[in-house]
Amino acid sequence: HATLRRASVLILLTQDLQILLTQRSMNLRSHPGEVSFPGGKQDDEDHGDDVRTALRETQEEVGLDLKLQSTTVTTTSNSMPHKAQDDSSDNVNNNNNNNNNNN
Repeated sequence: HATLRRASVLILLTQDLQILLTQRSMNLRSHPGEVSFPGGKQDDEDHGDDVRTALRETQEEVGLDLKLQSTTVTTTSNSMPHKAQDDSSDNVNNNNNNNNNNN
């Protein structure tokens, strides 16, 4: 669909196996009050990068500022593997997994 925008979520799993979830505001038109992973629609400032979208949205929603260069990133996509675009990508552990390879 040409009218659909890309979106990303962050699934944050802590060392003690806790998961970060948010509750959407009751004032939103779309899915008010639902519990969800932090994330949202991609903006121009994300430069088409799904990981940047998820990290930016997480910072906006819960104030957690995860730096890409210090974050272990595992990504999956329904269409193709994604590599985080970052100048310091040597500091990122990218484990790109395609859903088709996991089945």
